[in-house]
Amino acid sequence: MDKGQYTITLDHERGLVRVYAQGEFDGKLGEELITNARKKAAEHQYNILCDVRESRAVVSLGDWYFLPRRLAAYKNRETRTVRTAIVVSTGRQEKVYRFFENVTSNLGLKIRIFLHEEDALEWLVVSSK
Repeated sequence: MDKGQYTITLDHERGLVRVYAQGEFDGKLGEELITNARKKAAEHQYNILCDVRESRAVVSLGDWYFLPRRLAAYKNRETRTVRTAIVVSTGRQEKVYRFFENVTSNLGLKIRIFLHEEDALEWLVVSSK
């Protein structure tokens, strides 16, 4: 798999920051993606829709566990409250992201994992009201 890359765009119609990730992500690149997306979302008071189906995170479960406890984007008041829907593929990717969803939920963060973009959009819209 190629080195990871991502794009961040604004969907003003839906009030979303859209993130599309592809390739292989190490912890550093993943943290960059999260930080940039959450800053952009806080700046516009938008939610985040992140599609990672064409990417693969190369980090340990321990890193997934400690990430929201140490990354400033999850602790900063402005960026902490951003709702994030992450669209994943079934299989191993889903299992790892479900673990992350549980970890972040226990910390009071609003991050949910979905297999279909339509379900993610529905949760983001309903959650915003």
